[in-house]
Amino acid sequence: MRLTARLALIAAVLTALVACARPSSPARPFGHAVSVTDLRVAPAALSDVGSGRFEVLVLVDGADGREEVRASGAFVDGAVVIDVDLRGRFARAADRLGQSIPRGLDTEGRIVLHGSMMYVRVPMLHELTGGLGWLSASSNEVNAAPAFESSVIDPSRLVGTLRGVVEVREVGHEVVRGVSTAQVSTTLPDGRALDVWLDAQHLVRRLRYVLDEVGEGLGRATITVELFDYGAPVEIELPDPGESIPYSDLVHELLEAGA
Repeated sequence: MRLTARLALIAAVLTALVACARPSSPARPFGHAVSVTDLRVAPAALSDVGSGRFEVLVLVDGADGREEVRASGAFVDGAVVIDVDLRGRFARAADRLGQSIPRGLDTEGRIVLHGSMMYVRVPMLHELTGGLGWLSASSNEVNAAPAFESSVIDPSRLVGTLRGVVEVREVGHEVVRGVSTAQVSTTLPDGRALDVWLDAQHLVRRLRYVLDEVGEGLGRATITVELFDYGAPVEIELPDPGESIPYSDLVHELLEAGA
């Protein structure tokens, strides 16, 4: 083989290798630009599959820098369970104060939503409830207490806000956990902005939004929710009524103790 032919062959091989190494562009999940209608049907698409899992990442930018909180959960037929790990945050707070983490704050907490009720299990509740590990709250109490804002931890409610989308702008395309999605920026009637990653079945694969104020001294928070394993078998065990104390009873006991 002549030198020029060999060089041409080597060049062709190198070109092929580079092409294989270069990541391919994600496929467009839709044959058209994502519309307001595409987003408005996303809640129904989630309801149709009935179950799935999700992960939440909260990045809080406060006076002491950025803090990270992670949670994971699952949902099925209107019930939601989520495990949240606040140990890192409590550890940093205790370290700043030169103290150790109080007993009961060094393990994960669990939240269960079912119908109009929310159940919260934090180990330190054992100290406050006389051995009962769960705190129960009605929907009215949940809505009145910002710390219990359930739309943050209930993916179906979060996706449900897309029914009110008033505008949408397609940003690009991305593969999320192996699924091709269209990334769009949306606006709700109240002016809130959301970034949504939507697949070809109109299922939300990722959703991101910003809370400008998440609490006194906490500052701005960026919340990212990823949904996956749609249709997977999920079982959620509800707390036994005898294992929980109503939120109103706990508040009453705390007020009496402080009187």
